[in-house]
Amino acid sequence: MSKKDKSPDLTLDQRTAVNRRKLLSGMGAMTVGLTSGIWKVSTAFGADAKVPAAKRFIGIFTPNGTSPENLWPTTTAAEAPLTATPILKPLDKYLSKMLLLKGVDYLSTVENNLGDWKDGTSEAATFDIKPGGPHMKGPAAFLTGGSLLHGDFGGSGGPAGWGDRMSLDQLFAQRIGSKSRFPSLEIGVQIGGQEPLTTISYADANKPNRPETNPWNLYKRIFADANLSATDLAKIVSERKSVLDFLGNEITTLKTRLSAEDKISLDSHLTGIRALEAQITGSNAAQCKIPTLTPRTDAFNENTAGKFPELGRMQTDLMILAHSCGLTQVSTFMWDNADGWHFYDRLGLSNPDLNHHEISHLPADANRTLASLVGDLVKINSFYSEQMAYLMGQLAAIPEADGSNMLDSTLMIWGNELGAGNTHTLHNIPFILAGGAGGALKMGRYLNYKGLPHNNLLVSLANAMGLSDIKTSGIRGVCTGPLGNFTV
Repeated sequence: MSKKDKSPDLTLDQRTAVNRRKLLSGMGAMTVGLTSGIWKVSTAFGADAKVPAAKRFIGIFTPNGTSPENLWPTTTAAEAPLTATPILKPLDKYLSKMLLLKGVDYLSTVENNLGDWKDGTSEAATFDIKPGGPHMKGPAAFLTGGSLLHGDFGGSGGPAGWGDRMSLDQLFAQRIGSKSRFPSLEIGVQIGGQEPLTTISYADANKPNRPETNPWNLYKRIFADANLSATDLAKIVSERKSVLDFLGNEITTLKTRLSAEDKISLDSHLTGIRALEAQITGSNAAQCKIPTLTPRTDAFNENTAGKFPELGRMQTDLMILAHSCGLTQVSTFMWDNADGWHFYDRLGLSNPDLNHHEISHLPADANRTLASLVGDLVKINSFYSEQMAYLMGQLAAIPEADGSNMLDSTLMIWGNELGAGNTHTLHNIPFILAGGAGGALKMGRYLNYKGLPHNNLLVSLANAMGLSDIKTSGIRGVCTGPLGNFTV
């Protein structure tokens, strides 16, 4: 056996030995992962039942703040059981797997030392303290705990540059994802507009990891990383040939060597692949083209107006499949950029001519108090709660070898760039944690920290993911250590 064949992350399980080279080249990275019982890797299928499930991290971003009166509970307590406020109603089934955090602020975007920024400073003066306007600051700070560099990017409150340091997802990519085929995946849905509104992941200062917004390109990328030649890939794709059909004989042979229980797991994963192929190439999506075509010239591409939900679901499914098959343990997911100009006419808004940005920025006066307009903002934020519920439901349905499910082993953080769009506040950023990081967190709670820097949250996330040596995150003068009452 050659040195190349001794790759440690693709150790052959003799119990299910098949033609490894053809399986790898034909199925591609995604499909190999989905049938990961063939290889001894940390996946839901094929992992050692005696070993705890591998931890996974997903960072999720949505724009334009929230409707505070419809998100936060009315209690003044520092801790309370989590209840389904209007925006969280779609997540009612999963409240026991969530944490809702209030009083966590983006202080690093305006401070170098805790207390530099005093309440009462005018909005204009606040955003003059460091580069970037209200919407620009948050994306770079979200997972870095830092701020923006000086630069030439224009926009309200600009100019500014990219983020000034590495983001937490990239620390996880180095520490827990280095043996994965993809140490991290950066995924987005219809992200456009001015930089640096478009990025939450940073390899280092001034080194953004731009998200992939095209699901066909993401699908192709995962195929291409499995030693599949460009010629073979082009042939399979151009013929719209299913990778399952391509490997029909090998899969049949494989099934004869599996236990009854493993056959059930394998069939479940194969069904997932078939469903994704149907979504991308099937007759019910006749306008969706295979990746070798140029989606930007097609009627349905990553920028087509009105296709935001469909593209979001395709990207979500790809991310879930990448995690479930062990191709990655770390991913970030951006819904829109940090200005959020999408229209949501499908939601039955009272004024479908207003986009998300406009609705969220209605002034805090008589116009904003109109129930219909507040209701529109709630509907938009509830839409994102529905997407979160879908993601959690899909992860919960994937069993781990140790008896848990993938939701239990995953830590997700859902964040924003603002506390509320109409005030551009950097206080009370809506942070929602979901999953559990393998039991590291006591979920099902609402916690009010009453003005702590979000840097402390990042430290706590690192600790929950098993990085106990992390004591600070982002700008050291702002961070005061991990959040209290957070981990078990």
